[in-house]
Amino acid sequence: MEAIGDHRVIELEARVAELEARLAGVIRVVAASRPLGRVLAGYGVSADQERVVYAIVNEMAERHEQGQVASFAEFEERVTHIVGQHRGDRRFVELIVDALRIEQPAFNRLYEKFTNVMALFQH
Repeated sequence: MEAIGDHRVIELEARVAELEARLAGVIRVVAASRPLGRVLAGYGVSADQERVVYAIVNEMAERHEQGQVASFAEFEERVTHIVGQHRGDRRFVELIVDALRIEQPAFNRLYEKFTNVMALFQH
C-alpha cells in the first residue's frame, strides 16, 4: 500500500510543478500588459497621476527593503491624495496592490505586508 501512496505523491508533485510553470507563464504575459496602468486608466487616473503612483510604490518598496517603515496607511493616504477623486475607495487601493503584485513581483515582500493589512479590513 505504501508504494501506491509514494507513487501518488510523486504524481501530485509533478502535477503541481506543471501548474506552477503554467501559472508563471500566465503571470509573465499578464505582467507585460501593465495591469496597474489598466486599473488606473479604468478609474480615470491621468498619465501624470499614474507616474506619481509608480514613484510612490518604488520609493516605499525601497524603504521597506532597507528595513525602514513603509505602512499601508501611508501608501493609501499618499495614493488617494494624488488621486483625490478616489479618496476613501478602499477597493481602488486594493486593486492597485493586486495589480502591482503581478506587474512588479520584485516588491512582493511589501505587497504581502499590504495584503495582510488589507485583510484586516475585509468584512
